[in-house]
Amino acid sequence: MSPGPYHVLPLSLLLILAYLGSWILVRFRAMDRHRHRKLWNGLLLAFFVTSALLGLFLALKVNYKWEIPRIDSYMQWHVDLGIGLAVTGLIHLTWHLSYYKGWPGSARSAHGSTGATALNFTPGQFRLLAFVLGFTGVISQLVLLREFLRILHGNELIIGWFLSTWMVLTAYGSLLGRRFKGRLQKSQVLGTLGLASLAPLLVCLILLPVQRLLLLPGTVPSLWSGAVLMLVCALPAALPSGFLFAFVSRAGGEKANGRSLYAMDSLGGGFGGLLFGLGLVFVLDDVQILALLPVLVTGSLALGFGFPRVGWKRVLLPAAGFLVFLLSMHPGIRSGMEQIRFQGERVLAVRDTPFGNLARTDRQGQITLYQDGRPLPSGHDVAWRETLVHFASLQGDPPKSFLLIGGTGSGLPDEIWKYAPERFDGCMVNPWMDRLSGTVLPPSAKEPDPTGMDARRWLNRRPDSLLYDVVISVPGDPATLSWNRYFTREFYALVAESLGPAGVFCMQLGVGGNYINDAGSSALNTNYQTLKSVFTNVELLPLQGTVFLASQSPIRVDVAGEAERRSLDLSYVTGAYIDPFQLDFDREQLMSRIAEEPVRINRDLDPLLFFQTLGFWLSMESRGSFRILIAAGAGLLLWILLRLPPRQGPMVTAGFAGAGLQILFILLAQTSSVFSQVTPPLLIGGFLTGLALGATVKWRKSAETFLTGLAASLGILLLAGILGVVLVRFRPANPGLLIGLLIPGLLNAFAGFGVGNVYRISWQHQSGTDPAAASALFSADLAGSALGNLLPPLVMLPLLGMSNTLILLCAMVLGTGTLTLVRNLKGR
Repeated sequence: MSPGPYHVLPLSLLLILAYLGSWILVRFRAMDRHRHRKLWNGLLLAFFVTSALLGLFLALKVNYKWEIPRIDSYMQWHVDLGIGLAVTGLIHLTWHLSYYKGWPGSARSAHGSTGATALNFTPGQFRLLAFVLGFTGVISQLVLLREFLRILHGNELIIGWFLSTWMVLTAYGSLLGRRFKGRLQKSQVLGTLGLASLAPLLVCLILLPVQRLLLLPGTVPSLWSGAVLMLVCALPAALPSGFLFAFVSRAGGEKANGRSLYAMDSLGGGFGGLLFGLGLVFVLDDVQILALLPVLVTGSLALGFGFPRVGWKRVLLPAAGFLVFLLSMHPGIRSGMEQIRFQGERVLAVRDTPFGNLARTDRQGQITLYQDGRPLPSGHDVAWRETLVHFASLQGDPPKSFLLIGGTGSGLPDEIWKYAPERFDGCMVNPWMDRLSGTVLPPSAKEPDPTGMDARRWLNRRPDSLLYDVVISVPGDPATLSWNRYFTREFYALVAESLGPAGVFCMQLGVGGNYINDAGSSALNTNYQTLKSVFTNVELLPLQGTVFLASQSPIRVDVAGEAERRSLDLSYVTGAYIDPFQLDFDREQLMSRIAEEPVRINRDLDPLLFFQTLGFWLSMESRGSFRILIAAGAGLLLWILLRLPPRQGPMVTAGFAGAGLQILFILLAQTSSVFSQVTPPLLIGGFLTGLALGATVKWRKSAETFLTGLAASLGILLLAGILGVVLVRFRPANPGLLIGLLIPGLLNAFAGFGVGNVYRISWQHQSGTDPAAASALFSADLAGSALGNLLPPLVMLPLLGMSNTLILLCAMVLGTGTLTLVRNLKGR
């Protein structure tokens, strides 16, 4: 048995955070002490009983030699439950130390008023406060998201998971703000907002030593480790955001106007997302953006609120923040910070780009280029570059034209120029790679002629008379939807149209080796079948990873003799290193393995390879954990819908459907966009802008009853989903900017408008009877959005596909409208 790894740190941190959260609820009188103690006593009992039963079960297995399938997973659960038992027991021990050490217990009397002090802001100041709050939250969210995409080697799944975590924490903060019984003065509210703008920068700086100390070099954190890390790091920024919104909307009274606060908060978030996606991400690094954020916030507080009251302090705070921002602009500061992340390597250059983070390091003369923490192929790997170039180039007559997709600084041009081609074009996957200061690798004899555009755009726009003899694609594995664009049937069809009659296409998947697990076998089969749907002949080479050769003409594998006949100066593709009999045997073994898989095709809107790549990461966790997570999320959504009052339930569904549509439209746009980290901010900004408009625009007076207004608002969401289905069904194979990005963006903003209008209708017909209606609806929106960012991309999309997931979201909106109608009619 080799169970593990055991989740000592993630489980411990999760339980400690859960205890702190419940303790805060008690302190804020949102939970009574008896229920708090009962909760943790029950948790201790559950850990004890399950751990003990599993331990007894395993003991019987050892003693009586029982043959039990999946015994490793039982051992995993036994140890993890034991860790939970130990941590919960230590928490209980802290309650009773006075019993063992003779410490006198002192009962503290609860203090604080029963209501919050009214905040004497003007209506304009309330709106400005909400705008700054939304702007701060979204900028912090987007920058920290980029950092987690880097640390967790992330993809669109991480986007959904992180957004869900952020919204859960914001909803929890809103709950605390709604039930807070203490008094906060104006200066305390504004000071808290200022500190909240500084917290993301501190978190980003702390992540550097945390990554080095807690995460092993070259490893990807597990699902639970990544989730706990997100929870801990998002807490300081997300919790104050929700708390301040709820507290201000309740303490501000009629001046605050909950609907106006919600609209301005959304508008600030939308402005932050658009500013980030259209400007900041192109000119500033993550640390620089976070250093600029406190300057903007403290400046707004000084100008709009005269905070702090003392004049010299009012100038000092923005000035100090601006000095920190100037320091962050110094190249040596960022390189020195990144030096903490790379152990044993000297950082030569580092840059955050719209495609992700790039870093160039030197280790004893070996230059390595990293993208989001992943090392890219190096020109020092002679076997890799010779395999990719010469197996494709030695198929027939000497090739005269080449197209290289990706491969910056990889040494591939050196190999290609050995054929002295008449035309050699290059499409850069990430043009920022060439913008790092200095030379990435020793220069090639000559770089390819740049096309100046993405490979798919170039293949669409190339002259009809231009046909290539060899096309080599090395964008990396399809770990994101942006990279998956280079592994779909639509892309392979473009390549086939661009090849001459005897042209050869060569590409690679990182899956390979002597042993391939089930996820790897499925990925290889999917790519093989996708190529076969376009090319007549496809061959696999289990050499450096798995190399695929595809052509409409016959393909031969024994090319070492041809290389020697042409007198090419090669080191690896020679008879001395490659045994044709061994290669044939390995190919037959690999083909027999993947032949057992069903025929499945990878497409732009059915990204099987992307989800199969996710399977490698998810396979690090037991399937039981993943299923429990799915069941818990679905059960929580149903419980919230049934427990909330009839006029708050639709807000949960609107939040869920709106967030689900948003994440699906982001994924849809990602399949057409090369800017993998620009598309989400733009669409998030557009959604929040639509949210602000929806919370502001009123219908005709005749439609202002709750049920008719709600029907119109949910109808907007339903229409956005239906139009999304139409777009998916009838989208062309290679859409341009209009259909690929702008239309999903407009539909996304339209969905946000529907969610905002549901909030307006619900608040308008509830605020007269509930002074905390604005914060209650805000929490309901966030709770639904948290689940909407998680379940559709994680569960629904892989199982149902894009079109059916959109249909299911439409059905949920329709069902919620019907349920709300029935519940309200019964209540009359």
